[in-house]
Amino acid sequence: MERPKRLTAALFDMDGVTIDSEPIKRRNLRQMLARRGIDVALHDLDVTAGANLSDLLAFLQDILDAHGVSEDALSLLRSDRRGGDVYDDPAAVPLPGVVGLVRAFRASGVATALVTTTPAPLVLKALNRNRIVSLYDVIVTGDMVEHAKPCPDPYLRALGLLGVSADEAVAFEDSSSGISSARAAGIHVVAYANPDVHTSIAGADEVISSFDDSRAYGHAPLR
Repeated sequence: MERPKRLTAALFDMDGVTIDSEPIKRRNLRQMLARRGIDVALHDLDVTAGANLSDLLAFLQDILDAHGVSEDALSLLRSDRRGGDVYDDPAAVPLPGVVGLVRAFRASGVATALVTTTPAPLVLKALNRNRIVSLYDVIVTGDMVEHAKPCPDPYLRALGLLGVSADEAVAFEDSSSGISSARAAGIHVVAYANPDVHTSIAGADEVISSFDDSRAYGHAPLR
């Protein structure tokens, strides 16, 4: 999919794109499983990046069942909070360069949106803690749509709220689920290749290794 000829909106995923939370999530999941006698390598948890709640529960349930643990995944997540909330972790901060990129878009008259599968209370906690909630014209959370990523619903909702067509938008994603969601909505996708989380970013239209990458700023002409 080609870059938009006329760019009017830039849409950002949250976990792993806006907030550097994926390594924290993997660590907490690994510790949670370890307390039940299950040793899982961190790289085996990379597949949880960008996963919606349903997919995450299915993944964890398969692990619990395979190790003969008689506990359902949802109960595990609800009861085991010793890892703490991901967004309370001091390391849950914006990735380098991403705030500057969002501001560059806004300075050039491009509308901005945050599009995530994370529920609203946690999204607001993460954004308020880092004082960046005002960076976005629209925020679409996982509990605002019937079907989460990889379905197109979250991105379609964001486009509708912004009043923008898909061919005038670009989405920044870091997971196969998010890429599939944005592409299904007809949006040009720039994938961030996170060096700490190895997930498939096949299907993206462009790939960047940093938000300081000139290819990322190529979408946001500075004035």
